[in-house]
Amino acid sequence: GSPRSGTRARLAEARARYRRGDAQGAWEVLPPSFTAERAALGALARGRPPLDAARAIPRARRAFYVSAFQSLLFNAYLTRRLERLDQLEVGEVAVLQRNGAAFLVTDVATDAVRCAAFELSPSGPSFGRRLLRPAEGSSARADEDAVLAALAPGLGPELTDALGVRPQGERRPLRFPLEDVGVEVAGDDLVLTFFLPRGCYATSVVEELQKRQLD
Repeated sequence: GSPRSGTRARLAEARARYRRGDAQGAWEVLPPSFTAERAALGALARGRPPLDAARAIPRARRAFYVSAFQSLLFNAYLTRRLERLDQLEVGEVAVLQRNGAAFLVTDVATDAVRCAAFELSPSGPSFGRRLLRPAEGSSARADEDAVLAALAPGLGPELTDALGVRPQGERRPLRFPLEDVGVEVAGDDLVLTFFLPRGCYATSVVEELQKRQLD
């Protein structure tokens, strides 16, 4: 419901009506392209409670929202581990780089050698009902619990939520290798090329190199 600068008049009017508690009026002026918002507003206009309004949104869109929420939680965990991306800890979950297989770390001395060789990496949680979690009492478990407490209070690691979507969950490596790296000068430009595994983002690499967020 919060307006943004540059918002076109029709959308701004819909948001203003919603903030006044006029769900029917907001539904009437909201552009047809806002299908998820119109579905929720329609339920509210019929007197349905917020939970029913959320579930009125098409399931595919709700699943997308939950996936985005999983990414937000993962990034929050990653932020807590930024200074220890290449260090394994007892009780945390490591993943093999070649196939993503996950396991609990019990022998740090042995696994640290494999970690240094990039055979495996520490992992972060994409929360869901089948997520393999770190051992009780480990620092990794404490970090995950802190993320859930701050950003998903009441949901728990399974994310059994009000949207009616039950994500399976998985472990994701906290780091990834850059392959086929190339750098060349083309006139006034510096051309950087590299290959990333599935699910990784080139913008993250460039932002880390430049130490600033890209627009």
